[in-house]
Amino acid sequence: MSRPKPPPKTCLYCKKDFIPISKKIKHCSRACYAMGKRIFRVCPNCLKPFNNRFNLEFCGRKCYVESRIKKMGKCIICNQPKFADNAKVCSPKCAGKWASIWRIGEGNPNWKGGKKPLLHRRLERRPWIKISKFVRARDNFTCQKCKKTNCKLNVHHLIPYRETQNDNPENLVTLCVPCHKKVEITLNQRVI
Repeated sequence: MSRPKPPPKTCLYCKKDFIPISKKIKHCSRACYAMGKRIFRVCPNCLKPFNNRFNLEFCGRKCYVESRIKKMGKCIICNQPKFADNAKVCSPKCAGKWASIWRIGEGNPNWKGGKKPLLHRRLERRPWIKISKFVRARDNFTCQKCKKTNCKLNVHHLIPYRETQNDNPENLVTLCVPCHKKVEITLNQRVI
């Protein structure tokens, strides 16, 4: 005695009629079964449907990158896409350019209306530059404390300028940077 054949069914995927081997089968082939198991989703970037077997948000890497660029915006220096949400620029090179623009003038947090301190204005004037060159030449471009040559030299006031306002060469001496720092520290400790 043979078993009766099950009645024909319609494939859930391709909608064709087929005769199933058992009652549980709902697809006409393995290909239709696989296609029926796929979960389709619409890509939010390109709006195309795609198989979302792995629960992805986008259809591919390209759409993911494009959506990130749209979300994050572009670099304020070179107008290229930036790769961090909280950044204003895309690379260290652009960061340097942005910092140089930001630090100039009123953008700098230390901006004081374009006024230089009195000390800087005094040291940039021609009389002081001439006097300091004269003192260095007089001392033979040598530190008068450690006798070093071929190093960066500063001109030091023996009696501090803040007390006498005196730039006479007799009150000035040439010192290297380390010796100048030591002398200034001891001078400041005596004042305090």
